[in-house]
Amino acid sequence: MNLKKQLRKLRNLPQYKNATDEELKQVIENLHKKDEDLDLELLFSSVKERRQAQALLQKYLRDYHIETISDKNLLKQIIYCEVLAARLQKILNNIGKPGSKVPIHVIDAYHRTLNQVIELKEKLGITKEQQQKQNVFDVIQTLKKKFKIWRENNLSRHVICPYCGQVIWLKIRTDAYEASKHPFLKDRVLSNEHLVKLYQEGKITKNDVAQILECSDDYINWLINRWKNEAKMKSNEKGSLKSTTESNIENKK
Repeated sequence: MNLKKQLRKLRNLPQYKNATDEELKQVIENLHKKDEDLDLELLFSSVKERRQAQALLQKYLRDYHIETISDKNLLKQIIYCEVLAARLQKILNNIGKPGSKVPIHVIDAYHRTLNQVIELKEKLGITKEQQQKQNVFDVIQTLKKKFKIWRENNLSRHVICPYCGQVIWLKIRTDAYEASKHPFLKDRVLSNEHLVKLYQEGKITKNDVAQILECSDDYINWLINRWKNEAKMKSNEKGSLKSTTESNIENKK
């Protein structure tokens, strides 16, 4: 698809209605930056097959980590063979009617194409058996690589200004974040000591606390009991430690 067609296609979308050509070119560049080595347009003359190939491409990119040029080339071959197999399957369906003869060369081509898909997938390492053999470390490393790519490609957002209607490019600045304690989490448990204290003092109801924390009244009861048990355990630990210390002092005497 040439630049003019891409610009016209984006211009028809509501969010890019008032965008300038330069802004749209930037959007197009960002959209196609990841897939510059995975251009499938020249592989197929049929518009339907191009769409089919693009759908397969998006599926593979979503399900697997394809990073190197060699892996991308293998993926292109896999997609080409899968689309070709679908084309041959359609031919077989059309001529495989009762009483008609099915050309042997078409059947052979179909089976060779399926075998080629299997071989290419094994070479790329995306077969089910190979995925099952992958150890935990490899899975973690793959997820880290995927997250790195996602982060590099999600540091900006194109939004429409509600006042002027122009496209705004929002860039994320990680150095501007300020870390602070979560007001409704303590030890990874949903809670707020000040709210519960206000309830125990009779200044607000249990239902008020539950609505603010978006939980049930029973959860508030559980939370209070949890804190009581924790306080009791700490008290017992202190008492035990004090007794042990005093015992050690007496033994030394």
